[in-house]
Amino acid sequence: MLTLPFVNPYIRGDGNGYYAYVRSVVIDGDLRFENEYRRGDPAFVASVIGPDGRVSANLIAGNGYVRNQWAVGPSILWTPSFLLGHGFAWSLNAVGWPVPADGYSPPIVGSVPSPLRAYAFVGLALAWATAKQFVSPGIATAATMGIWSASPMPGTCTSFPFTSTRCPAFAVALLSGTGSELRQPHGRPVGSVGSVGWARGRGLLPQCGVPPGTGAELTREMLQRRERGAGSRVRSWREGSSWTRRGDGVAPALIIKWIIHGSPLRTGYEDHFFWASPRLWHVAFASEHGMFL
Repeated sequence: MLTLPFVNPYIRGDGNGYYAYVRSVVIDGDLRFENEYRRGDPAFVASVIGPDGRVSANLIAGNGYVRNQWAVGPSILWTPSFLLGHGFAWSLNAVGWPVPADGYSPPIVGSVPSPLRAYAFVGLALAWATAKQFVSPGIATAATMGIWSASPMPGTCTSFPFTSTRCPAFAVALLSGTGSELRQPHGRPVGSVGSVGWARGRGLLPQCGVPPGTGAELTREMLQRRERGAGSRVRSWREGSSWTRRGDGVAPALIIKWIIHGSPLRTGYEDHFFWASPRLWHVAFASEHGMFL
């Protein structure tokens, strides 16, 4: 709450790519991002617009769409705030205040960051509640304060509010909370299985990557079913709900990436993994971003 006055509603860097989804769909009704990229901060524009004034050729996908390597999830979670600001801009125009309802005017851009902080704080609260199931409240509180103070959250909540850090934190905390609830000995509350499925799907959205252990978890569930003699078929609505929602949650990301890049498996990133020449020592101990250092 004390950091609210320091929120800087300025779209910069990666935020241009994240924000482009919701702005383009709501305002333009399409997924063509050239005009959004041209409205980015100066450093971003210089990186995507060539000297001839056109979008760089390496950003054009084979089907003619402009690539967007950033994930869809943050924009989906930002949509309510965006619509609130857009409605406010229209209301000001209705009473005679000429405010551009183009997705970039102060009422719209300013309405998005502050409510998004709720994702960070709800995520912290969920992490605290989950930890408290296994350790004392004091240790859970200290750990939660450590997550806040030692993570990018303070910076992304104020200086870089259009980046995605809060959304994965919220989704992972929700996933951890619902998962730990199912593992408790007192039984499974009604709807919990569906909640886990929904959370897993949403966990895929923010960074468009598979949550750790999802594939292994599905495999383990299938093996456990066979050991119990239940076979591999889903036999209850609750199981079906969980399994279906895992795919359900990520469907928007896969569909949008399919439209833009021609395949649901293409993220838009042009980087490649070099499986034949791993740099394990550098990944672990390099002076620049080495994991342990």
